[in-house]
Amino acid sequence: MPEPFKNLFNEKIICHMAEFLSQACPVFDKTAFIATATDHLDDLELKERSTQITNALRTYLPDNYQQAATILRAILAPHMESDEGISGWAIMPMANYVGLYGGENFDLSMDLLKDMTKLFTAEFAIRFFLIAEPKRSIALLKTWLDDPSHHVRRLISEG
Repeated sequence: MPEPFKNLFNEKIICHMAEFLSQACPVFDKTAFIATATDHLDDLELKERSTQITNALRTYLPDNYQQAATILRAILAPHMESDEGISGWAIMPMANYVGLYGGENFDLSMDLLKDMTKLFTAEFAIRFFLIAEPKRSIALLKTWLDDPSHHVRRLISEG
């Protein structure tokens, strides 16, 4: 039987995230983040695991969203196949963080989601902005229609 998707959010991926977060932010409490993000992980389903990691990000990243966004951008891998940063499933809780807490920083957040979607997807997170500011969001997404990245173009339709 194949491994359940929920198991992609495991202690290994959380530790991987914590390592990059602590490199980008020396005051980041890596140990506490791991403990919070992995708490009763086996009892949680996929979306619940992602949410728990998002909540741990909220707890241990700086309260200042712009600083937190800078840290999240700094830990992104240069491309999907790179081990030099975060990509793949770990992007899901990070993008959710942007969607939940980045509303007051529309341009910064949307630019960050654009970068994140190239490494996994930001389709759920971008919906926060489409709901809160539909005209502004649609206007920006129209400028992305001819983006060279097929991931960005996919984000437009999936979002």
